[in-house]
Amino acid sequence: MTRRGAELVRVLTGGVVATGTMTGLTLVSKTLGLFRLDFGRLLGTLLAPDSGRTRAVGWGLHAANGTLFALGYQLLFRKLGMWPGAQGGALLGLAHAGAALGVLAALPSLHPRPRQAGLQEPGSFSYGPLTIPGMLLGHVLYGAIAGWAMGRESGQKNVVSPAFLRWLQQQEESERAIWEERLDTAPTRLRPRRVEHAPEIDDADDAMRADEASAVARLRGGAPIAA
Repeated sequence: MTRRGAELVRVLTGGVVATGTMTGLTLVSKTLGLFRLDFGRLLGTLLAPDSGRTRAVGWGLHAANGTLFALGYQLLFRKLGMWPGAQGGALLGLAHAGAALGVLAALPSLHPRPRQAGLQEPGSFSYGPLTIPGMLLGHVLYGAIAGWAMGRESGQKNVVSPAFLRWLQQQEESERAIWEERLDTAPTRLRPRRVEHAPEIDDADDAMRADEASAVARLRGGAPIAA
């Protein structure tokens, strides 16, 4: 499997696990009477009147949305220059929760079947005591799990962000261009001069090398070296 293929599998797997965790938390809260919103019913009635089949379709849409949302998280990680991880994912999940609460508040006037969907007028406890805390916790957990799964890559440790490396490379190229421009426009007297070797120096170097070679040859032949 290619690196991109493995990365895609990791992202989608994280989306599936995160969605399952969030859904399980929702169902437990609903069983305890702490959260009354039914996501299957909410999404299913967007397409057809409420029924058992509609709710099943709605839960399928919920699972698909949660899985594909992980790709959106991956895109945000890249655009924001963040390494994927549980902490960064939790921050994105918090922002996601705020957006979801805003959509939930507007849904009663936008949904084609708000009464069948079980929608209520916006309020802090419209869907039970965990209306706001439950949405926040669920999305933060979703983001943390999705980010953790994205950041898992065997044999590699994330040290700096790719966006930071790109910025650093751009800074180096910019500084290099500035220095080249300064050298081109500098006065002639300030430019580095090319040093020409004098013939006398070259002849002296040649003579010194010849003397060294002769001394080495005499040593190898056992002949004494004249002082």
